[in-house]
Amino acid sequence: MVCDDFNLPLGKLRVRASGSHGGQNGLRNIQESLGTDAYLRMRIGVGQPGPGEAVDFVLSRFKPGERAKVEETVAAAASGVSIWIGRGAEACMNAVNGPSEPPKKKPKPKPTDDELRAMKAKKKDKGDSEKPEDPEPKPS
Repeated sequence: MVCDDFNLPLGKLRVRASGSHGGQNGLRNIQESLGTDAYLRMRIGVGQPGPGEAVDFVLSRFKPGERAKVEETVAAAASGVSIWIGRGAEACMNAVNGPSEPPKKKPKPKPTDDELRAMKAKKKDKGDSEKPEDPEPKPS
C-alpha cells in the first residue's frame, strides 16, 4: 500500500510493516477490511495543511516551488517499491527509512548553587592541603 500523508513533511518517505492508521482514512479503511494493522505501507509526505483544509490540501496541486522536491520524492518512492518487490519488506524499510538515529544522550543536570559552593569549597580545601613540594634538584 502506498499513500500520501500530510503528517509527514513534503518529500519524507516512511515504510512500516504494521501500525496504526494514524487518522489516515485510506489506511483506516484497509485495516478495517483486512481486520489487522499488519500490512506493509509506504507513506509519502505531502506537507501539513492549515486548520480545516485537509481535503482541499490533499486534492490540490503542488506549488511550483515544490515541483523538484515532489519529482525527487516520486523517484525515491518508485525505487523503494522496486526494492520492496525484488528484495522484500525489510530491505525496503532499510533503504527508504535509512539508518535509525542513535538515541540522544541525556544532558547532565546542572549542579545547584549549593552543589557548586560545595565543590568549590572541596577544591579549595584539597588545594590547601596538597601544596606541591619543591622539586628535588636533578643530579648532574
